[in-house]
Amino acid sequence: MKKLYMTGTDLEVSKLALGTAQFGSGISKEAAFEQLDAYVFLGGNLIDTAHVYGNWVPGLDSPSEETVGEWLRRSGKRKEVIVSTKGGHPDMEDMSATRVKIPKLEKDLEASLRKLKVDYLDLYFLHRDDPQVPVEELLGWLEKKAEEGKIRYYGCSNWGLDRMKKAQEAAKENGYHGFACNQIMGCLADVHPETLPPSNVVMDADFRAYHQQTGLSFMAYMPLARGYFMRRLANMPISQESRDNYTSPSNDRIAEKLKVLAGTKYSVLDFCVQYLIQQRFPSIPVAGFRDTDQLRQTVDAVECEMPPEILEQVSCLKELQK
Repeated sequence: MKKLYMTGTDLEVSKLALGTAQFGSGISKEAAFEQLDAYVFLGGNLIDTAHVYGNWVPGLDSPSEETVGEWLRRSGKRKEVIVSTKGGHPDMEDMSATRVKIPKLEKDLEASLRKLKVDYLDLYFLHRDDPQVPVEELLGWLEKKAEEGKIRYYGCSNWGLDRMKKAQEAAKENGYHGFACNQIMGCLADVHPETLPPSNVVMDADFRAYHQQTGLSFMAYMPLARGYFMRRLANMPISQESRDNYTSPSNDRIAEKLKVLAGTKYSVLDFCVQYLIQQRFPSIPVAGFRDTDQLRQTVDAVECEMPPEILEQVSCLKELQK
C-alpha cells in the first residue's frame, strides 16, 4: 500500500488507517483478527483505536484496545505496525463532564498501554479538548510522556482550530515537538455540523487552509460518510441519520458530478477515497469495515492510479472555500 511520512516525524504510514471502533463490540474478536491480518497483508501499517471505543456497550471496558492488544501479542507484529490511540474522552455515563485533566489523562494512558500490551505508543491523541486547561499544561504533560518513552508523537482530535493554533504556537515558543497530526471528521460530502454530537469537529475551509499552510498531517474519521454517495448513486436505502447529516444542495451538486465521473472505469468509492488522499498535505482516511471484502475494496481505491485530468476533476468535486 502507498505510504507517506507524517509531517515532522519518522512515522512512515500507509495512506489508509484501519479504524477499530467496533472491534470487540460490534465486530467479534475473530472477525477483527481476520481484518487486522488482511490489512497488514495488503501493506497497511497504521492501526487507529481509542480508550473509549466500545465502552458504549454496557459491561465492556475498552474492548477495541483489548482486541488490538491481543492481536499484537498473538501475531508478533508490533514492530511492523504503527499503533495510534486516544485518551481524555468523556465517560459514556456523562458526556458533558470533561476528562481532559492531567490525572485522568495519566490514568487513560496507563490503561491504554496495558490493554494494548505495549511499552509505548507511536501516536497518542488527546481525544477531546477542555478550553479551561492551558495548552501549555497539556503540552508539557505530553512532552513528559514522550521523554519517558511512553509515546513517540502526539496529536489532537476534535479540537477547535483556534485552540489547535494556540497549542502549536505554544509548542514553538517552548521548544516542544507539538501536534504531529490532527484527527477530525473529513469526507467528500458536506456535513450539517448541527446534526452531529457537539464535540465532533468537521474539516472546513479554515481547517483546510491551515493544513495547507503548515503541512500538518490530517487523519479523517468517517471518511466515506457512511457510504452516502455510494448508496445514493446505486439507488440503495439511506438511513435517516445519514439523510439528516448529508442531505443538502451542495451534496446534490457533488452527486451530479459523481454521476458524470462514474462513466469512467472508476467507482464512486475510488473518487471518495482519492478526494481525501490527494489533498495538498498528508491526508489519511481512517476507515472501519464490516468485513475483509469492504477492506480490500477500499485498499484498491487507495491504490488505483487515476490520470492527471481525472484527479483534477476529483480535486474540484467539493469547494470548501464557499
